[in-house]
Amino acid sequence: VVEDEANTAFEEQKARAKAISDVESTGLKVAVFSIDSNGMISIRKPGDYITSMIEMAGGSYVPANISVSEDNALSTMKITMEDFYVEAVDADVLIYNSTIEGEIKSIDELIKKSEVLKDFKAVKSGNVYCLSKGYFQQSSDVAEFIEDVHIILTGESGSLQHLFKLKE
Repeated sequence: VVEDEANTAFEEQKARAKAISDVESTGLKVAVFSIDSNGMISIRKPGDYITSMIEMAGGSYVPANISVSEDNALSTMKITMEDFYVEAVDADVLIYNSTIEGEIKSIDELIKKSEVLKDFKAVKSGNVYCLSKGYFQQSSDVAEFIEDVHIILTGESGSLQHLFKLKE
């Protein structure tokens, strides 16, 4: 019975993810990051599962041109703010990964972490979101994340489940 429930849940997630991934790319750029107390930026490594889900939702992950010099099993890597700026200043959407450094509620809180973020296109347009801190404890919610990103990128109606928009 438990195995049947697991298979049903898996098939439901797969169908929901496929329904979204069949849409065309929006051409919009999305960056997922956090800032540590030393001002270093943690990003998802290009090609990891979060970046793939962003692409399935119709977005393009940035920074995509960062070379992965660390050969380890981690899905994140640290880069300087300067490198992040070059790659993500024109991103259409920023997603702050609160699972690393804690949730923030407003764009002002984000800018307090680094003033240079004021120059970012997504900050200027208010397209800044936060990934809820408990997301990675819910490993079965793949489709929900893809749906959240898709809603953000397309402006379609729907409520976000794992992302929330930062107050301006």
